[in-house]
Amino acid sequence: MHEFATSLVGCVGSLALAVPAVAGPRDDVLTAVASWSRAVASNDPRAVGEFVTDDWTLIAADGAVMTKAIFVGVMASGELVHDGMTLGSPVVRLYGDVAIVSGVATSTGAYRGQRFATHERSTDVFIWGNGRWRCVLTQLTAFSPEKRWFSP
Repeated sequence: MHEFATSLVGCVGSLALAVPAVAGPRDDVLTAVASWSRAVASNDPRAVGEFVTDDWTLIAADGAVMTKAIFVGVMASGELVHDGMTLGSPVVRLYGDVAIVSGVATSTGAYRGQRFATHERSTDVFIWGNGRWRCVLTQLTAFSPEKRWFSP
């Protein structure tokens, strides 16, 4: 979103500076995503748990399935430690009280002492309730080393 805003200002020049920015649901979703990423990078299982529903599921790029309880548990035990986590080029699609957020996710850290660095497509499904956005599903997809007929 930030990159889009920068591009927009570059395209329309000073006209864009005269229009005040109005925060809306898309911005609220992106704020939740950024806060969730900071919680993960801070290795704060309680804070991470606040951004996902109790039935949240993570489907990893290799097809493994992880629940909130497992994810928060390995984080709390120190088995999973993140150094950083970001979502680049985010796209938000709103459908009432449901938001689908996709982008390019990167994360670094260690799992059971083994270093990792990921660069994947990410899709998160958020729901609005009790005055906040929370994630119910995360799907990660690895980039294929094969050449595709279309541009990724």
